[in-house]
Amino acid sequence: MTGMICNVTGLVALVVDDEANVRLFARAALETIGFDVVEAETGEEALELLNELRPDVILLDVMMPGISGYDVCLHLRARHEFENLPIMMMTGLEDMESVNQAYEAGATDFLVKPVNWELMKHRVRYTIRSSIAFRSLAAAQRTAHMGSWQATGANGTLTCSDETYRVLGLPRTSSPSLDGLLTNVRAADRGQVEAAHRDALEQGAAYEIEYAITGSEGGDRFIHERGETVGSGQGRRVVGTVHDITERRRFEKRIAFMAYHDSLTGLPNRRLFKKQLALQLAEAGQTGRRVGILCFDLDGFKRVNDTFGRSIGDMLLQSIADRVEGCLHIKGPPAHEATLVSRSGGDEFAILLRELDTPEDAARVADRVMEDLVRSYRLGHMTLRITPSIGIAVYPDDGDSVETLMKNADLARHHAKRQGRSNYQFFTTDLQAHAEKRMALEGDLELALERGELYLHYQPIFNPFQGRVDTIEALIRWQSEALGRVSPEEMISVAEQSGLVVPIGEWVLRTACEQFKEWMKLSSPPGRVAVNVSAIQLRQPGFAQRVQTILEELDFAPKHLEIELTESVLMEDLDANERILQDLQTIGMTVAIDDFGTGYSSLSYLRRIRPDVLKIDRSFIPDLDDDQESRTIVSAIIAMAHGLGVQVTAEGVETNAQLRFLRRAECDAIQGFLLARPGTAADVRAVLESPTFAAKTNNRWSAA
Repeated sequence: MTGMICNVTGLVALVVDDEANVRLFARAALETIGFDVVEAETGEEALELLNELRPDVILLDVMMPGISGYDVCLHLRARHEFENLPIMMMTGLEDMESVNQAYEAGATDFLVKPVNWELMKHRVRYTIRSSIAFRSLAAAQRTAHMGSWQATGANGTLTCSDETYRVLGLPRTSSPSLDGLLTNVRAADRGQVEAAHRDALEQGAAYEIEYAITGSEGGDRFIHERGETVGSGQGRRVVGTVHDITERRRFEKRIAFMAYHDSLTGLPNRRLFKKQLALQLAEAGQTGRRVGILCFDLDGFKRVNDTFGRSIGDMLLQSIADRVEGCLHIKGPPAHEATLVSRSGGDEFAILLRELDTPEDAARVADRVMEDLVRSYRLGHMTLRITPSIGIAVYPDDGDSVETLMKNADLARHHAKRQGRSNYQFFTTDLQAHAEKRMALEGDLELALERGELYLHYQPIFNPFQGRVDTIEALIRWQSEALGRVSPEEMISVAEQSGLVVPIGEWVLRTACEQFKEWMKLSSPPGRVAVNVSAIQLRQPGFAQRVQTILEELDFAPKHLEIELTESVLMEDLDANERILQDLQTIGMTVAIDDFGTGYSSLSYLRRIRPDVLKIDRSFIPDLDDDQESRTIVSAIIAMAHGLGVQVTAEGVETNAQLRFLRRAECDAIQGFLLARPGTAADVRAVLESPTFAAKTNNRWSAA
């Protein structure tokens, strides 16, 4: 029975012939090579079946009652889903006209009756392989958004793959031409495409071009087209491919943007800033005008990140970027002098100023930026305030190259930090000299330990009621062979910036502990030795455990060691530092907060940290002689600390009047020039062993 579709599981062949024996032999042959066979007796029946059936190959008789095989083939080729379906036509006619008519109707192959069925099986296999390869190619082209075409003849008669029409946004036509590919090409690109096609057809020139086409929704898409000539004479043709590279262009544009812009704020990054600065300097070299740069960062930004988290920090940076661009009109009508705002990294920003008449023009911009940035920021449910420190360098006064100007603006920014923050500073040659000196200091400091140029002085801390030495503070000193005596403040600043403070800090700890063990052999030994710790040391992973290891190596009891750190160091990361100090106290060490009262004093953090000792900053002590307000503050600090179970040390005591007041206020320990200046280990030994010194000290206690 013909026209039935059932149990179709593999490759399917549709056999269309009005002769039953032909259909029978065809079925037998096809089934031996794995096909499921469906039969149709007429063209009409075949077309009806093909409304549902999607065969892999059709064997189609040419001469049948009703619709001929030619007409069936033409009808199928007009339907998109069958345009590439393998159709093998069968006929008893052997004239060339019949063969040509079959191929013109769209036949894939041609079989002459009586059919050689063994040969037919091989031709069907080959046709199926070709069809599968063609479909795979078409699928690959769809995936890659790439189409292929070939043009023949002087007019460029075109044969295109399906994807070519889709890529170029063209409707399908049965007989397109090479000129038809230009339909949607953007007017500005049309000339180069026409020239490439013409040269390929007339001269056999290969080409590779990119152009834009206007999409159906009005947006441009980008095409990469390649073409070359193959064959010769009448058989010469141009073959080509078209590739939709719109996504690649977008990706390249995004990559280019990311290469020159900050991903968080969208501002130009340091690389783009330097390129633009180079262009402005080249132009200024011709015009004689000044060019300025402002480099600024945010004072205390690290505390924002540490306290509120990086998400709030990022929101603040975005707000800073918007505010700076707004105040300089970068996004609107541009301010005369403002060309570019960039984020260099972290909390650092830079502003490029062009066509300045005087350096004061840069100062006016800095004033505007300062005024705008100090206003409060509403971020989520919180309100923050932050200030910038700004450095200014101007071409040609402060340098004539990109690197020199940026370096000098950075030096000025660091100077603004040292001047108290929340201000702007111009670069000066003094800053350069200062920077060069610091570089020399850093280089020499690296070798100072090896050369034995570092040494310790020690200052005793006394119990004001018993007149004995309770603690001895170790103080580092540096006598440089090349630079002479370097101040402790300058040395420590360089050590912290260079990271040398970590190995130097360990040397101080070992040296002080070893010396303390010598003092312990005396008849009147001190109770503790105190060493100062920087923020960088404290942030080292496993700091408390490292100190414990050193003490074990030295066979040194932790109860004899006092770790001192300043309030500012403590507050840089209160949560983390709280854990570290607890670890130190658990090991058995004493923890002291130095310079107490210089900006962060509050009951809340003292309740959390619970140090063992508070050292009142020396700035409160000189006025104790005659200033009631200072006396009130110091008395309050002592009372507050005692209420929390914390001992108090007063630093910088230089007069008997100060000593008398501190004793009345029940201060636990006294340190200052009145009793003992910093000195060598031998000097301290003399203090500890001298009966004369002990008697003189006791007299002071009695007088107080």
